[in-house]
Amino acid sequence: MESTLKLIKQRRTTATRRALFDKGADLSLMDIVSAPEVGDDLLSERLGLLRTHLGMLAGNLANLFSPEKIVLAGEVCNCSQIVRQQMERTFRQYTIPPILATTYLVDSTLGVFAGALGAAWLGFEKLFPVDEGILMEQAKQKQQARSAG
Repeated sequence: MESTLKLIKQRRTTATRRALFDKGADLSLMDIVSAPEVGDDLLSERLGLLRTHLGMLAGNLANLFSPEKIVLAGEVCNCSQIVRQQMERTFRQYTIPPILATTYLVDSTLGVFAGALGAAWLGFEKLFPVDEGILMEQAKQKQQARSAG
C-alpha cells in the first residue's frame, strides 16, 4: 500500500490519482481496486502485481505448510472478484499438484477484523487460562440440562 501511495504521489497527473493521494493513510484496497475501473493504467498495473504476489504468497505457504485451507482475511476477501480470480489462478500455478489437490482458499467469516480478534483471543487466553477438563465438564452439564428440560 505504501509503495502504491508513493507512486501515486510521484504521478498525480489524473483526478483519480489526486483523489487517492488526498486520502493518505485512509487509502484502502477497495479504493485502489475501483480506480482501474475508470481507466487508470498505472493503478491497473499495480493491481495486477498485487494479484500475482498474493497468489504466489498463498502458493508458497501451501507448499511449505500443506494446510487444508488458507483463510483470506482483511480487505483481500472484500475487494473484488477480479482480484480474487487472478489470485486463485496464480495460487494454482505456483502450488505443487499433490498439495493443490487438498488445499483451498476461503474467505474469513470474521471479516476485516479477523486478525485483531485472533490476537485479542490469544491475549485473553494467556491472561485467563482455562483448563480443557473444566470446559468439557461444563459442556456435559449444559447437554444434560438440555436433555432433562
